[in-house]
Parts: sequence; C-alpha cells; structure tokens
Amino acid sequence: MIKRNATRWCSTSSLPLITLAAITLLLTSSLGCKSIVNRAQSPDQPIPVEDKSAKTVVPDGPTYIGKTCRFWGTNYAPIEGLSIATGLDGTGSSPGPSPQREQLLKELSSRREVDNARKLLNSKNTEMILVRGMLPPGIRKGETFDLEVRTPRGATGTSIENGTAVQCRLRPLTRVGRSVKKGQLKGLAKGDIIVESAFSTRDDESTTLRGIIPGGGIAVADRDMGLSIKVDNLPARTSSEIAQAINNRFSIIERDGRQGAAEPKTDRVVNLRVPEEYRLNVGRYLHVLRNITYNETVQQRVNRLEELESKLASPATA
Repeated sequence: MIKRNATRWCSTSSLPLITLAAITLLLTSSLGCKSIVNRAQSPDQPIPVEDKSAKTVVPDGPTYIGKTCRFWGTNYAPIEGLSIATGLDGTGSSPGPSPQREQLLKELSSRREVDNARKLLNSKNTEMILVRGMLPPGIRKGETFDLEVRTPRGATGTSIENGTAVQCRLRPLTRVGRSVKKGQLKGLAKGDIIVESAFSTRDDESTTLRGIIPGGGIAVADRDMGLSIKVDNLPARTSSEIAQAINNRFSIIERDGRQGAAEPKTDRVVNLRVPEEYRLNVGRYLHVLRNITYNETVQQRVNRLEELESKLASPATA
C-alpha cells in the first residue's frame, strides 16, 4: 500500500517539473539558443539611465574621463630647416650644387646681417647643417625646445665642433611624390652646437658631424591639444563638468595669474594646457587625466577614495 501510494505521488509530482522543462526548452528554441539571463555590466562602466525630460542618456554617478573622451594633439610634431654652422676652425666645407644649397643661399641672402651669402657658404670656417626639432604637445608661443643638427649627406667637412647655428626657420615637411612640400612656419632655431663626441666613447669622425642645441628652438605659435567627447547623447554641460573636474586638480600660471588647465570650447571639445610640472612628461599627465572623474558628488568621491585605498592595501589589487 505504501509502495503504491509512493509511486502515485512520484508520478503526480513529476508533472510540474516536466511541464517547466518543456516551457524552458520552448523559450530557448524561440530565442535561438540565446541566454535569457542578462550579463552583468562591468563595474568600470557607468550604467546609463534615461533622462526623459532631456531625451538623452546620461551616466549615473561618477564617470572617468578616459571612458568618455579621446585626446588629440598629443603627438610630437617634427619640424626642420636648413642653417649654417659658423665659427669653425677650418673644419668646414663648401657644399656642392644641390637644391638644399640653393635654398640656403636664398635664406641667407634675405638676412640683413649677412653681407655676402655665397662667400660665407664657401668658407672653410662654415658648414651647411640640417636642423630638426620635435614640437611637444601643448607647447606655447615663445617656449623653447631642443634641436638636433647634422651635416647633409655628401658633406666634406670634418667637424662642426664649437660651431654656432645661424638662426633659421623650421617647418613641417611632407613628401608628395618626388617633391617635398613645406608647411607653415612653426619655429625658429639658433644656438651653440654640442657635438655628439662630447657624450660618446666612440672615436670617429661621424660623432663630430652630429650634435644638439639644447633649448635652441623657439615656438612661434601655440600648439593646441585637448580632448573630445566620444560618447553620444550626453548633455551639453558635460564638457563644462569635465573642464571643472580637471581644473580642480591642475592649474597653470599666466600673466593674468593662476588659471585652470582646461577650457571648454564647445559642448564636445575641451582645450588643455600642460602644467609646468608635467612639461617633460606629457604621457604621465594624460594618464592622470584619464583617471579623473566628473559628475561626482562629495559622498561618491569619499566612497571611491575609500575603495581605492582598500585596493592599494591588498597585494592582489594594489
């Protein structure tokens, strides 16, 4: 009797399980084997909520700048020009016929302080040199940068040691087919040359034909850098919120006093200035900017800092 009732109970109680399995199989098939359980969102990504009044999608809570924006103008821009090293002790040479020689003659002839450009170029106490500089991101008009100098291929001079580069113009150069196109004037170059042999243990002639001019370049225009918002459907105030978050952390000193390092230009673009302490390490500056949050309340900031502090205290997450 007990065995018969147990069998009847088992067969009766199995009906809901069988029915549930059939319904689950039917749902799975209708969804094309697609999971009906939503994957959890990454904690690094803010969960967007719908702002029905503004008809946009706005981040809920603190948002890292690196998640919302991309940076522009952060590369080093090469510029170059032709000059002449003067003050050599008979170690220079007269360059042979070439487009570079004609270009330099034209450049020197336009200078008031040069009486006879051709005679100066033919002297054994001068040498034609190529001058190259790299404009840092965010450099401002009047700021200086380092230069590299070398003699052109085919030069017969033996050394440019103790030479001084006559001021020349620096521009970006672009090769188009067989010709080279010059860009707009970006800098000026001049100064005393320190040859490579002063730092090298090698004892050969090539190290006296290359060198540097520390701080010999002067920018003639500002080089802009900044960030642009890459996420769509954000409120127009977002660029102002981002600029304010950056200015709470970084500032620069101008003639008018201390100012913020960020300035919102449009609702999607923010211009940036490089603080003096990061001038020689722009990469680190950008890394810090990416990890600054905006749209954050005071309590959210306290909670985030406590979380970061706990992660730093753990070897697994430090």
